Amino acid sequence: MKLVKKWDVVICLVLSAALGVFIFELRGITPIARIYPAFVIFGSYIMIAIVIFQAFRAPKKAVSVAPSNPPLQKNALSRILVYCAAILAYILFIEPVGYILSTILFAVFSLLFLRNKNKIVLVTLPVVFALAMYFIFAWFLYVRLPGGELFSFFR
Repeated sequence: MKLVKKWDVVICLVLSAALGVFIFELRGITPIARIYPAFVIFGSYIMIAIVIFQAFRAPKKAVSVAPSNPPLQKNALSRILVYCAAILAYILFIEPVGYILSTILFAVFSLLFLRNKNKIVLVTLPVVFALAMYFIFAWFLYVRLPGGELFSFFR
């Protein structure tokens, strides 16, 4: 087994152990609240099984490891750092601004950051996505998402 494949298997085993802890913790919550975490854990185990299966089934060709890959260019590194800062800002603004507005703003930023020029996509996709996720979490998963402290006078 190549070094890269070995690390894939090791990481999968560590993730499996972490998911086992989450399964153990599911016993302490109500049955209706267990549905979503159990679904995510089950899906995670399926993905782990696929990665492990591919690690053992892959052909015996040489796999390039990181040192032979070219280093990141300055432009790519700065774009990564800018997007990480945007994710951090999104996380920090969810509570005061609210889930829907902060998600729409972050999605528009992400589409612009990816250089999407289609104005219909820039407007409709973030709104539809944010509202769909809000209704899925609120109505089906019974998860209360932040409404926003700035807009608390509307409640």
